[in-house]
Amino acid sequence: MPPKTNSDAPCRSDDRVPEWYLYLVRCRGGCLYTGIATDVERRLAEHRAGKGAKYLRGRGRLKLVYKQRVGDRGAALKMERQVKKWPKDKKERLVASGAGIEEMIQRGHP
Repeated sequence: MPPKTNSDAPCRSDDRVPEWYLYLVRCRGGCLYTGIATDVERRLAEHRAGKGAKYLRGRGRLKLVYKQRVGDRGAALKMERQVKKWPKDKKERLVASGAGIEEMIQRGHP
């Protein structure tokens, strides 16, 4: 009998690929921080506790202003890289419009 392979194993709920989200957080002074996470609320709590991104430490009250599911980790990293390159006014338009991130990426820079 051949050895059992992963494809023969039953699918368990913990085998699922987690969904990743792109999020934007507004800091004191109005700056916007872009990040990715599988659990945005948990990640925001970590930021507020001073854990994680050094950029957010000491930046005052943090408010989640945008969140969108973007797929797997690779897609999330790619989108995060793109959005971090955007000028602040384009990020502000994304937040204000509530538009899908893909639509804003397709438009390119203003």
